[in-house]
Amino acid sequence: SQGGSVSVSGGSSAAGEGGTVWISGGSSVEGLSGSVYLQTRDSRDRSDSGSVTVSTGLSSTGSSGDIRVQVGSSEMGERAGSVQVSAGSSASMGGDVLVESGLDRVSGSQGVLAVTPLKSSLQGGAMGLSLTSQSAGSSSGSSGSVSLSTGSSSSGSSGSLFVSSGDASSGVSGDVSISAGEGGLSATSGVGGSVSISGGTGFEGGSVDISAGEGLGQSGGASLSGISHVRVMSLGSSLDLDTTSGPVLLSSGSSSSSSGSVQVRSGDSAAESSGDVEVSAGKSGTSDGSMVSVSAGDARPDRSSKGGLIRISSGEGAQGGDMLLRSGAGLAGSG
Repeated sequence: SQGGSVSVSGGSSAAGEGGTVWISGGSSVEGLSGSVYLQTRDSRDRSDSGSVTVSTGLSSTGSSGDIRVQVGSSEMGERAGSVQVSAGSSASMGGDVLVESGLDRVSGSQGVLAVTPLKSSLQGGAMGLSLTSQSAGSSSGSSGSVSLSTGSSSSGSSGSLFVSSGDASSGVSGDVSISAGEGGLSATSGVGGSVSISGGTGFEGGSVDISAGEGLGQSGGASLSGISHVRVMSLGSSLDLDTTSGPVLLSSGSSSSSSGSVQVRSGDSAAESSGDVEVSAGKSGTSDGSMVSVSAGDARPDRSSKGGLIRISSGEGAQGGDMLLRSGAGLAGSG
């Protein structure tokens, strides 16, 4: 059989505001004020426990009511109370926590979902915002994943995703750091995580732009470094195998005064041999081999100008390095 229900409601009104229902714990002069618990009872016989629904009523012409979950302020205490929203644990699958903004049925747009820390009046700054998954309960388990993405769209455009630090009017704006976690030191399982940045696939693929910030005094630099190796390459399309791979352009930017230099060099070595620098064109399957062109810069055509210099020199040492220039060998003859 089913237990009896309890309904508590405020009074109705024909023209004014309906009656309010207050549920509160008791007050205290020196001790803690009373707590308020809103929960369903436990279920013991392999059935589901009841749900708790907190919702405002519908509105036919006006705005529907808000739902506020708010912790009281602490006037003279050390810290204000926290707000904790957590799903239940289970032996097979833990519950989800879903926070979703409302949908505009006319335009199809979604409402804004914002999670912001409040500014501290004492320290003058805002507290940090942390979005992390739970740590693994055992040494062999895996921690949960964190997915930050916009929703898909079947007819229109999907939303953009912005990750940025705030502006600073007088100080230094915050950094944006994207890094993968460290792996263990085991030779069999100690692998650090990778960082992958890729543009979207489509009839016209998306671009990936990495640029340093501009400054009035000095602009920022962009650094690409790797411990083992660094590879910069264009890829052919995986959707159409007959397409050509894209070009790779390594250049300094244009400037109204002097443009920057481009240096391609290997690093120094204190004890062993330094790395080689090799510039070569790829092999051709059916047509002629590709060209390698090295040219100095042009100058303006006036009497005082002079074209750029090409200097090719071998290395210095106890015995100077050799210089070898040769043409390619062929079946019909050398070049």
